[in-house]
Amino acid sequence: MEENNNSNPINENDIEKTNSLQDFSNNIFSNNIENEKNNFEAEKFVQQQEKYKNIIQPNYVASFEENPYMWRIGFGRRFGAYMIDNVLFFLLLLITSLVTGVADRMMDMFGSDMSVFSNPDKIEEITLLITKNFMPLVLAVTFLYYSLEVIFAQSLGKMLLGIQIGTADKKNASYLQLLWRFVLKFSSSVFSLLALVTSLMFLEKVGSILSFIFFIGCFFVLGNKKQSLYDTITKTAVYFKDELQQLNIIKQ
Repeated sequence: MEENNNSNPINENDIEKTNSLQDFSNNIFSNNIENEKNNFEAEKFVQQQEKYKNIIQPNYVASFEENPYMWRIGFGRRFGAYMIDNVLFFLLLLITSLVTGVADRMMDMFGSDMSVFSNPDKIEEITLLITKNFMPLVLAVTFLYYSLEVIFAQSLGKMLLGIQIGTADKKNASYLQLLWRFVLKFSSSVFSLLALVTSLMFLEKVGSILSFIFFIGCFFVLGNKKQSLYDTITKTAVYFKDELQQLNIIKQ
């Protein structure tokens, strides 16, 4: 008797139906996870907004639409970041001065004898040392340290205080905006570098004038828009980092 090997034939239609049901189930599961994630992000964002609203303006009850500047960081925290940056910058400058030997040359030049300042030849030598050695080092450290604001939209001081540069309409700032902001903010260093490279010393005076203007412009942060002069020109502002990131996630 011939053995029947097809006693339980596999129906291809049944296989297709099973696969379709499985795909449908997987899609539902994936959509549910995505919805839960979006709901979680939205809820977390609302909680975060309330947290920062209480930090920035505890007694303020208006909505963002009524005051689009209410989420920006004002003078106090930005000044704190500025002071931290100054300390870290001078520490970095001191270390690089020691490593490169510039500090030793300066100490050998000055020593403990202040009479060098009454000697015209010594004054000229000191001026040359500062111009040819110390100033290039200061410029190099300045560009090295504060380039973080172009790359990460934060200096170390801002990182430590949890704030970040964004656009005026509360989005992530572009590299072009951050670079333009850097050039204006550190116009003195930029023009000093140009003067050093081109030997056109009037550029250093131009940089000093611009630096003074933008220094005064820093106090514009005390105004309602909480923007310095260079923020206004580049259409940037400063926000809490995680609050700015969450807003961008929700907008996506």
